[in-house]
Amino acid sequence: MKKNSVERLTEGFEQLKDDFGNKITFGNIVNLITKSIEIVEQYGELNGMQKKTLVIELVCLMIDSFEEDKDVRESLKKLVDTIGYNVIDAIIFATKGKMAVNLKRTCKRLNCLSN
Repeated sequence: MKKNSVERLTEGFEQLKDDFGNKITFGNIVNLITKSIEIVEQYGELNGMQKKTLVIELVCLMIDSFEEDKDVRESLKKLVDTIGYNVIDAIIFATKGKMAVNLKRTCKRLNCLSN
């Protein structure tokens, strides 16, 4: 059975609440976005833009629900509004192996490859 948007939002919120509790900070906002992507990915009937929008809605709902300080809450939501879609795209590209990262050069600098 297909779920409506309120059911998806509620289900996702409950899953995120279990993982993050009431600790939403500037430091864990990318982790919150990443976990939201994992949750939303299960809704195969949604297209890419609908999934991205649901991720942003979930993150903003978490911020609204758990950040008591109005100024911090607005700053967090402004951050999500500014970078959210780009962070989602970057995470998706990276998980699909489409992000051009020179792992060999990075590992060589960190001495994690054997010669």
